[in-house]
Amino acid sequence: EDAIALGLEAIDLDLSVGSRFQIAKTLTNIGMAYARMGDLPRATAYLRRARETHERFGDQDSFADTLLVFAEVILDHGDLDAAHGLCTEAAALSAVTHNRYDTVHEKIVRALIARAHNDPASAISCAFEARQEAESQALASFHLYATSIEALSRVEAGEPHTGVLLASTALAAIDTLPSEYGVEIRALACEALCRAAAPGAQAACARVALHFQATAARIRDPRLRALFLQRPLVRALLFPPSSTFMLRSPASSCACSPLLPYLIHLSLGRLAPTASKDLFDHHLCHTLVEQKAVVTHTLQLNDLTSREGSTLGGGYQQIFLGNNAGVRDRDRA
Repeated sequence: EDAIALGLEAIDLDLSVGSRFQIAKTLTNIGMAYARMGDLPRATAYLRRARETHERFGDQDSFADTLLVFAEVILDHGDLDAAHGLCTEAAALSAVTHNRYDTVHEKIVRALIARAHNDPASAISCAFEARQEAESQALASFHLYATSIEALSRVEAGEPHTGVLLASTALAAIDTLPSEYGVEIRALACEALCRAAAPGAQAACARVALHFQATAARIRDPRLRALFLQRPLVRALLFPPSSTFMLRSPASSCACSPLLPYLIHLSLGRLAPTASKDLFDHHLCHTLVEQKAVVTHTLQLNDLTSREGSTLGGGYQQIFLGNNAGVRDRDRA
């Protein structure tokens, strides 16, 4: 939100003095900020205006970057052909400018397109090249993003050990390095760990869920906060499909939903009340009602109470086995 406000202020200043310097790049940054919060229509509108500004004023600075960011947003819409076309245009510009930043970015976008086409081999190839080149150019965000894409692609290609190693590396690094791709890196790495049934997958998903909750709490606009929580990458982790919301025996290392440890924190009052109310409202209550029979037969409360004490057991029972209002009552308490 602050980046958007600053960008709009910068555009006002440029227009007030009759300057067109970097307006297109600023429009791209605003569009990217909206995309990160899940407002894809507004992001698309700003990126389309950024492209028009590049073309109208002959501004070639960061034109390839604008096209690649646009391709990422279009890809979220599911339009693979349009995303591929934008990526091809950006590649033609990069071939002339020899901008290494744009070259790495292009390979990352191509890896994402390959994943969308269910082509893990091509995704691995593009992500590996992007990771190697980003490391040599000290492009830390791109390096971690490419690492997380390669991790999930290798798991999908039947290389779970390599995938787990890459995913664990990306998750460990992103906790110490702020990145505009933080949501994507965390979500892709967690998915890789879960698909590979890695021993630490459940704990990793719990940490990422808490990070997403904290990120949502920092968004001041209620509309944008709701859109952020509806982002597919965020929603898949916080609100998994009911078919995967199954609690099995403790022997299964990654059998529990990522919401399991997250709800433990809620029952202990470790989540901010305002943020947790947004996250655990109607959808969660509905999910818990649907899965009540499954949880009743599979939840091992004795193991939990022996580790955490009777308070946790009682709160845990209230959430999973109580009536529908129990979740909201616990949240208010």
